[in-house]
Amino acid sequence: ITRRKNTIGNRFAWGSYMSPSCPSFPKPFEYIMIFAKDNIKLQTTGETDLTPKEFKKWAYSVWNIAPETKMKKIGHPACVDSNTECLTSKGWKKHNELKIGDTIASFNMKIGNIEWDKIKNITTYFHNGDAIKINGRHLDMILSPNHDSIIQKEYHTINKPKFRKRKADQLKKRDLIPCSAKWNIGNKKYSKTPSKELSGLLGWFLSEGYFIKNKKTGKIYNIYIDQSITTNLKKVKKIEKLLLSLNADYKKYTRNKKHTYNNNMSSEIATFSISKKIKNDILSLCGENRNIPEDVLMWNEESLKTFFFSMTDGDGHYRKTTKSFLFTQWKNKSYLDFMQAIGVRLGYDAYLSYSNKYVEFTHKKHKCLRNSKESLINKEKYIGIMWCPFVENNNSFVARRNGKIYISGNPDGEIIKWGVPFLEVDPEWIGWKPIYEPLTRQKEVYENVFIKVP
Repeated sequence: ITRRKNTIGNRFAWGSYMSPSCPSFPKPFEYIMIFAKDNIKLQTTGETDLTPKEFKKWAYSVWNIAPETKMKKIGHPACVDSNTECLTSKGWKKHNELKIGDTIASFNMKIGNIEWDKIKNITTYFHNGDAIKINGRHLDMILSPNHDSIIQKEYHTINKPKFRKRKADQLKKRDLIPCSAKWNIGNKKYSKTPSKELSGLLGWFLSEGYFIKNKKTGKIYNIYIDQSITTNLKKVKKIEKLLLSLNADYKKYTRNKKHTYNNNMSSEIATFSISKKIKNDILSLCGENRNIPEDVLMWNEESLKTFFFSMTDGDGHYRKTTKSFLFTQWKNKSYLDFMQAIGVRLGYDAYLSYSNKYVEFTHKKHKCLRNSKESLINKEKYIGIMWCPFVENNNSFVARRNGKIYISGNPDGEIIKWGVPFLEVDPEWIGWKPIYEPLTRQKEVYENVFIKVP
């Protein structure tokens, strides 16, 4: 059963003194069409046995909605391509992995900080047309032409704030795209956050540690952390300081290890064997698979920093020339993803290279849309899914494409979901419009068209 809405035009008019010469009164009406596989008749004589409840359950509306007159100007809200991910409280996720209510990182343009926000809606659509492509060494974006990009200006006034929105097809090579910022935590409490000492020891275990299982029972008696006394004496002292502050049950062993490529060279290695409570605490955080905890991004900043620098001390190094940190990991891809997310959480810009297996952390706050004098902005044909998350407080989100991070805007608008109020079917998404007065009027018109079946 389908119900088709329509109107009858100019069915009645009159003229009189002090009135319009020919007013018309279009009257709403509807077609009710019933389809059947074999015979449309349910019975040959008498009244139909179709009940109001059955009609409501089986009926579907067919709507003819006139196109928006400003659609070319407004466009569709979906803004980024399907390879773009957003940062959530559980790491990086693509559009098909997100759901309404998820916690994601968004950018507060008023104070210039990143903060956690809730997804209130997600829109996706199939795009076949022009798109704006921006591709550089540390910036990779594919945007719909009407996408609201966030740009940063060095000069700013009350009327021209530091952070502004600009349509993707109006971006200029001198514009700056923000990529990192301080975090605004507010009054949130982190009850499940481990202490900074335990977080630091966890970082050393994940980067430089291991355990040995009993072959018969499969039980883990101790966990171990190795570090070179010869080349990294400061790091050995850091690990031991953490163990002492935790009152850990541990033993320290030393041994000589020959160089991998030169047997004439050797180095002294310190091995920390950790047992009992601290061993159990570490394994409860990472499990036997030695995973970075899923809730690590919700830890307080003090514990997160200690964990981050323990990981980079173990599997990375500091570049004095560029004042950047480097984290390398050849086996576990999830380490790279989480470490990049942690870097963003701590206010760094983080570039991830899957091919070279490293994440580079810098203090960069924005990225240029030009390489030397050449613009990185190009227009190209794009066929595929485009999507955008709508959040409760800030019209923005932290995005990543091919390991390169930027802060993305989304449209100031409203997703419209209307359905027949009294029918037993879920409302369907039928469109999007900016928040303005005609939206309210049009919604009232459509809702008043419905005629309830007695």
